[in-house]
Amino acid sequence: ARAQARMDASAMAPMVGLDASASHASGPLINAAGGSGTLYTARATASWEADLFGKASAMRRASRLDAKATEALLADTRLLLEAETTRALFDYRRLLREAQLAARRSDLLDEAAGITSHRADNGQVSQSEVEAARRRTLTAREQASFVSQERDEAGRALAYLIGDNTAPVVSADLPQSNPTVPAGLPDAVLARRPDIAAAIDHMKAADKRLTSAHRSWLPGITLTASGGAASSSLGDLLSSASRDFGLG
Repeated sequence: ARAQARMDASAMAPMVGLDASASHASGPLINAAGGSGTLYTARATASWEADLFGKASAMRRASRLDAKATEALLADTRLLLEAETTRALFDYRRLLREAQLAARRSDLLDEAAGITSHRADNGQVSQSEVEAARRRTLTAREQASFVSQERDEAGRALAYLIGDNTAPVVSADLPQSNPTVPAGLPDAVLARRPDIAAAIDHMKAADKRLTSAHRSWLPGITLTASGGAASSSLGDLLSSASRDFGLG
């Protein structure tokens, strides 16, 4: 996009061309007798189109807006990656906390099952209560294993987003209070969204191109200049009398 903007800007600069050639020819340009020989020629041209009605400047402005929109889309991609990484971090911290609580609950139920079994040995509770305590312990272990698997998957996803092989070491403690959001912040954030800015710049660029298309119907003025020389000797080419110049 930046290269295209530079190309459109260069269209307003003068165009210069150089041409040189050598050919076998005959006639008075070779010698007075009109013999044949090698004829060397050189010609230079220059042209410049006056941007009287702003057609070229409108196209240049459109290209700059496109380049600005492309930069905004790149910033939007970075913002999306940052948001995804932040979401993955909070998910990982949440699952770390849930895995700790699930493991603690499993340990407590295991202790409770042991106490229930000891009381059954003393005849204080029935065997059915012992079986129920064991089932609760088994269920808690399965839940703890499931949460641990989710935690490991979230850790791998976070490591992938930050470009590391292992999950980072983070605290499982969550903030005690939510941050204060001032009034009017959502509107301000929306106005700064890169994708919104890119859409606005694309719309402005399209408007500039439409303006340029309308102005292309107006007449244009191009200034041109050219000059050249011919000689049978390469060393005398610039001092040859066979020269011509033109302006238009």
